[in-house]
Amino acid sequence: MTEAEFARQLTELSTVAKDLNRESDGINDLLSHFEEQIAKLNVGIESAIKISGEDTYLQWRKLTRQVQKPDSTYYEREEYWGLAIDGDPALKASRDLRIAALEKLPDLVRDLTWEAKSRLDVIKKAKTLVK
Repeated sequence: MTEAEFARQLTELSTVAKDLNRESDGINDLLSHFEEQIAKLNVGIESAIKISGEDTYLQWRKLTRQVQKPDSTYYEREEYWGLAIDGDPALKASRDLRIAALEKLPDLVRDLTWEAKSRLDVIKKAKTLVK
């Protein structure tokens, strides 16, 4: 490889890196918006979808966070339903994993729907037995 070819490759990488950084700045906004939409539904069911070749999963599950209450200097643990990647909040994952998670969001919704229908069927069957 010549010095000129190497310089051209670096220039191309620089351009692509700028575009990637600009576009990926919005990943957390997209994931947060999805999380808010699902949380509003109050599904309350865990789900996990494999997102990479290894054992890495996008999950909908209960998470905990530290929150400071108004007029207090102390932090308390608060549980909430949210997106996770291997048990940790998805918003704190690497860029690669967050991008992979974006691609799997429709699969996660599909799985949550299936799980919710399954639970609903169990409840309906149990009600017929209790009558």
